[in-house]
Amino acid sequence: MGIVIREADLIKERETILSTLNENRKRKKDINRYDWLYLDNPFGQAKAWLAVCDQTGDIAGVTAVFPRLMDVEGKEIMCWNCGDFSINQKFRTLGAAVKLRSEATKNVNKGVIPFLYAHPNDRMKAVHLRVGHTCLGEMVRYARVLQVDSYVGKTLKGTWIAKGLGWGLNAGFALKTGGYRKNKDYSSELHHSFPASAPFMDLMERVKSHYAVLGHRNAEYLKWRFWDNPELDASILLVYRHGELVGYVIFTYQDEVMNVKDILCVAEEPVMNEIFNRLTEQGRALNLQSISAILFETNPIIPILRKHGYSKRPERSSVMVHVGKDVVNGGYLKDKTHWYMTVGDRDV
Repeated sequence: MGIVIREADLIKERETILSTLNENRKRKKDINRYDWLYLDNPFGQAKAWLAVCDQTGDIAGVTAVFPRLMDVEGKEIMCWNCGDFSINQKFRTLGAAVKLRSEATKNVNKGVIPFLYAHPNDRMKAVHLRVGHTCLGEMVRYARVLQVDSYVGKTLKGTWIAKGLGWGLNAGFALKTGGYRKNKDYSSELHHSFPASAPFMDLMERVKSHYAVLGHRNAEYLKWRFWDNPELDASILLVYRHGELVGYVIFTYQDEVMNVKDILCVAEEPVMNEIFNRLTEQGRALNLQSISAILFETNPIIPILRKHGYSKRPERSSVMVHVGKDVVNGGYLKDKTHWYMTVGDRDV
């Protein structure tokens, strides 16, 4: 019994792809997420492959890649963002994972697409390495507490001592990590629906010279990725300096935690400080307890996070890349110091 790989028909085999994914997932995926991710991507439809048992015709597994427009040294290049990898339990000893993962690799080697990147779990990292992908680095999580009194209250159970101590600790922590200071040269707007009129491309043009490898973030993409996404309820903080957009933070919040999904800003420390001061203010206004952000390990925002009281958490995941041998500037794509990446750049 062997495994053969064939390309899937995204329309005719939609149910087959979904059922194969859901057979091996705790969080089930529905047709709304499928249509959004596989068919409605503004950079193009997905490409998916099925692993099939050559004797029975049973589906052994599935994987997909999603087009992503990147800015590489000032040039726009389409690549693939790998995701939705699933192998049925009974086929996991037959090499199906390696064969399935190799399909995207072969396309890069043939020049069909210049490069791909992926964010596998630890088990799948070994498969990526086996098919020739390079480990670029790691995504890391940083978090900070907003309301110290909630933790004190749990310990001292709501006594007047807890209230007083909590208030003092909140004030002291706020002063230590930037407090509520706001620069009058800046202004900000909070939107829960997508702000279509915001000049996202102007911001993209301003920042791309600072990052050799940067995922394209125009209005159409941002709306699709974060607001059309049926699994997210996103908000955005826009920050302006003298009326000019200098940065944004896209986030969700649930169970008293704000999760930063994407951030892009002018690469200036005063701008970054102002953004995180205002993000902290929004978190407190929403009565949240903490803020969490997942970024690529070389992201220049990380030192600013530390300054604002964020600490590194143990969660991490690998970033893999595979580049075609004839790709111009391929060296930049294999050097982690050239990448700008947030959790919003990974697969969904």
